[in-house]
Amino acid sequence: MTHELMRGGITRGRWLACVAGLSAVLVAGCGPETCERMPDSTVALSAAASDNLIANGGFETDLQGWKTWQASLSRVFRSPGAPEGSYVVKVTPTAGTSGGYSLEAASSVTGDATLGMYTASASIAAATTSAVGKTVILALRETDASGATRVWEQTAVLTQSFQTITVSAPVEQTGRSLVFYIFQKNSVPGDAFYADAIRVTPPGWRLVFQDDFSGSAVDTTQWGMYDSPGHGGNGLRRPSAFSVANGLLVVTAQMVNGTLVSGGMAHKSNYKYGRFEFRVRTEADPSSAVSGVVLTWPQTENWPIDGENDIYETGTSASRASFSTFIHYGADNRQYSYKHAVDATQWHTVAMEWEADALRIYRDGALVWTLTDANAIPDVAHHLCIQLDAFRTSMGGLVKMYVDWVKIYQR
Repeated sequence: MTHELMRGGITRGRWLACVAGLSAVLVAGCGPETCERMPDSTVALSAAASDNLIANGGFETDLQGWKTWQASLSRVFRSPGAPEGSYVVKVTPTAGTSGGYSLEAASSVTGDATLGMYTASASIAAATTSAVGKTVILALRETDASGATRVWEQTAVLTQSFQTITVSAPVEQTGRSLVFYIFQKNSVPGDAFYADAIRVTPPGWRLVFQDDFSGSAVDTTQWGMYDSPGHGGNGLRRPSAFSVANGLLVVTAQMVNGTLVSGGMAHKSNYKYGRFEFRVRTEADPSSAVSGVVLTWPQTENWPIDGENDIYETGTSASRASFSTFIHYGADNRQYSYKHAVDATQWHTVAMEWEADALRIYRDGALVWTLTDANAIPDVAHHLCIQLDAFRTSMGGLVKMYVDWVKIYQR
C-alpha cells in the first residue's frame, strides 16, 4: 500500500505497516586491532548524557570512567564491526590470575539513585578463541548506606559475534547507589572479551526496539519495504535498493535500465510518544537528485493533520554541508524547521524525544532544539521510516545512505 502527500507542492509517497518486534545484534568477525592500553586502576567518571548514565560507553576517544578487577583495558579499532562508532574496549585478564575478571564503571551510575527501574545494556563478544563458550555476566549492584548489596544479573555465552545483553534493576528506596559491571567466569590465561555500546538508562526511557543491522539482509519481520513509484513520481522505490553488510544498513540510489531506483522502509510498530535515535550519514550527490530522510509518519495516514516529523533530512544539496529537521503539522501543512550546520556526509547520532508537551532534537549527544508549540506536537501514534528520496528522474553515478543502528524508547 502506498500513500502520497504534499510538501511545497511535491508529493511524497510512503508505505504503512504495523507489526512489533526486536532485532538481535550479530556483528561477525574480528578486525585489525589498534590499542591504547590502561593499567588496572580507577579513573574518574565524567558527567553523563541525560539519557545514558554511563558517560563513556562507546570508548571512542579514551578509557575514562572505567576500572577493572584482575584485568587491563585497551581500546581496539573495529571499523567496520564495532556495534557503535569505531572503537570497542578489550578486557584482558592480568597475567597470573584465573577464575574471573571484570570491567566496572569507576563510580556509581547514580550517587543517590532516583526510585524506579534502571536498565543496563552492552554489546559483548569473545576477543580470543579461548573465551568462546565462556559465561559472561552483565550486572547492576545496588548498595545501601550500611554497605548491604543486592545484585541483578543477566548471563550470556561468549561468541565471536557481538550480542546485546540487557538487565534491569528496581531501586525501591532512597539512599541507594548502583554500580555497573561485566564479569567473565571461569577464565584462563589467554581469555579476553570485547564490550561496546554500554548504556544505563534511568527510570523513564526504556528500550522497546533496537536494530543494529548486523545480519545479511533487512529483517522484514520488523520492517516493511517500499515497492512503489518513487518520491513525487520520480523513478521507483524498490526493496533491491537496500543491503546489509558489516553491521550497516545501506540504501543505494542509482540508474537501472534508464530508471532512477532508490528505496524506503517503514518500521512495523507504531508508538505514541517516545525517543527515536539513530546513527546515519549520506554520501554527497553531484547530481543533486536525492535526499536522505529518517522520519516518523502517522499510523492514521491522516497527513498533514496528524503530523510528520522529519528528524533528519539532507535535502538535495550536492555537498551535504548540512541537514535539517522539519516538523509538519496542521491541515495547511505548516512547518517548523531547524538547520544542523554540520557535514551530513559524516556520521551523526540524531535523536528526537517526543512527549506531549515538547519535541526535543539531539545531535551527537547534545540537545540542539526544543519545540513546545502544542499545535505542532502530534498526539497520535507514528512509526519510523528510513528513505532515500528522489527529487529528479535521473542522476549520474550512485549515492548511498548508511544507517548504523536504530533505537526506540518509551517511558
